[in-house]
Amino acid sequence: MVSISGELIAHVRLTLDLSLQFALTQKGVCHDNIAYTPHAFPAYVCAIAAIEAFANEQLLGPVTRIIFHDSSLWNIPSDVLEKLEIRTKVIIISRLLTGLSFSKGEQPFQDFNTLVKLRNDIVHYKMHDSVPSYVGHLEQRRIALPNPRTQLSVDYPWPSKISTTEGIRWANNTVCKIVNEIVNSIPEERRVTFTHLAANFTEIHESYISEWFARRQPH
Repeated sequence: MVSISGELIAHVRLTLDLSLQFALTQKGVCHDNIAYTPHAFPAYVCAIAAIEAFANEQLLGPVTRIIFHDSSLWNIPSDVLEKLEIRTKVIIISRLLTGLSFSKGEQPFQDFNTLVKLRNDIVHYKMHDSVPSYVGHLEQRRIALPNPRTQLSVDYPWPSKISTTEGIRWANNTVCKIVNEIVNSIPEERRVTFTHLAANFTEIHESYISEWFARRQPH
């Protein structure tokens, strides 16, 4: 059986590798471990699409309906569940299936909320848009490009600031944390099927970046 969510999250990791290869060309700015990449926008979109696909194909799929036949989740009409905004869908599904309550003000849901906003701003982008409030926060966390602080003091446009290798890694890890928290909250006797499927959602650690570059340094 094909897992579309697995293909989508794998594509996020692929865009990171493509971005690291682009960094080696030195065609974009690089600040320590944060490098500009032209591949970030598709990665952000795919990251959210991956969790939407996981929710629909796995958590709302026929196998789940059998395993959790006693869940009050199925009292909600299917068409209503399908149309729920992804943040609301994640909260409702996890709560009614497993009892897990994501807090909007805590991690990892805080980052997930930001990632959804970022995805929305990308797909609804208007060239005269003001800088979203989360961009500064991502810069402070060394996910977005820092202000170049040249003599002209001209900062990068915000879409360029969030087009980074670290942004892709953050997007991947944010989605993986959400999926794995849901799966790990499933009672052990019902978890086996979901653990196998969630194996696609693996976090990328910072050491992966340094090791990737180390393997490609001339000797």
